[in-house]
Amino acid sequence: MSVVSGGIAEALVSTALGIFVAIPAVVAFNHFTGKMETFHVEMNRASSQLVNRLFKIPELKGLDVEEVEVKAPTVKKEGPAYATR
Repeated sequence: MSVVSGGIAEALVSTALGIFVAIPAVVAFNHFTGKMETFHVEMNRASSQLVNRLFKIPELKGLDVEEVEVKAPTVKKEGPAYATR
């Protein structure tokens, strides 16, 4: 039993240290990924506003835009739903 317990203790210590390192790394990764996503959205919005101003396209905030109903194409239910050879 003492022969095995040394290896188990070493594995448990390695696992604990790995978790100790992994959890802050995941938190930091999620934080910076969120910041990058926010930056991406802000840059996309700014570039859209710039293009709209350059080409004098009005903003959609104050405009009453009619909603157009779009019908999806119907699918025939004849034959198999998978490709045959």
